[in-house]
Amino acid sequence: MKLPGIPFIPRWVVLCVFISILDITFCFSQNDSITDHDITSQIWIDLKPSWKLSERTTLNTHISYRTYQPQTGQNFVTKAEAVYELKDLNLKNLKFDHAFTGGLSYFLIDNFNDSNAFEYRVHQGYKLSFHPTRRTQVKQYLRLEERFTNLFRDNSSFGLRLRYRIRGIINLEGLIFSGQKGFYIPADVEFFFNIKKSKQINDVIRVSPGIGYVIDPSFKVQFNIGYRYTKQEFDELIRTNDIIFQLRVYKTFPLKRVNEIHPMETD
Repeated sequence: MKLPGIPFIPRWVVLCVFISILDITFCFSQNDSITDHDITSQIWIDLKPSWKLSERTTLNTHISYRTYQPQTGQNFVTKAEAVYELKDLNLKNLKFDHAFTGGLSYFLIDNFNDSNAFEYRVHQGYKLSFHPTRRTQVKQYLRLEERFTNLFRDNSSFGLRLRYRIRGIINLEGLIFSGQKGFYIPADVEFFFNIKKSKQINDVIRVSPGIGYVIDPSFKVQFNIGYRYTKQEFDELIRTNDIIFQLRVYKTFPLKRVNEIHPMETD
């Protein structure tokens, strides 16, 4: 039953949330350590509200909670990014959307078996997207990150890295449900190039397929199951293969009605 003023949320979304809560509860009953070449599982729950400030400017924000199995810690993440969309490019009968981005991030790393850490990030980026067909879209995102770990502490460090992500989306809106509602299938591959390594969260590659559902043009939910290879350097080098279960909730608050179902959102 749909209550007045409350958008319909598919049952699979409720199921994903329920499984996530069960997994987090199970994680908190463990107290293991991670060794080199371990396979870990993680739960990421992301809330991604954004505000359409003008025809070309959007403010994206991101609030995330991340937990690990084996239980070695948990992360709390907040991000804010400004996106300025440039004039469309037209090349060989294709229209390209592109934009400049800039933002700030804060990571609180609550380590259960070590001292806590925190990290500030500043990034600048460029986004480019196009539609090869009516129901497919390709997005690319190149950004440079400056990473400040444990700033104002004796063990502070600075890292610099380049990230490149390519995302493919198959839109299925209107095939089963009427109007602008329906499913879509996203798949991401992201590569990380460390110019100067940080001591933690040195990702090498992420692969993240998923499924999403558009509730209305300004509200969608998405579930991903991804793989990440990362390196951590504390007392010794630890490399892990991470399986990530990620639930994302997107909500746009526009000054005018949003007509594009998949805005150029950030991660």
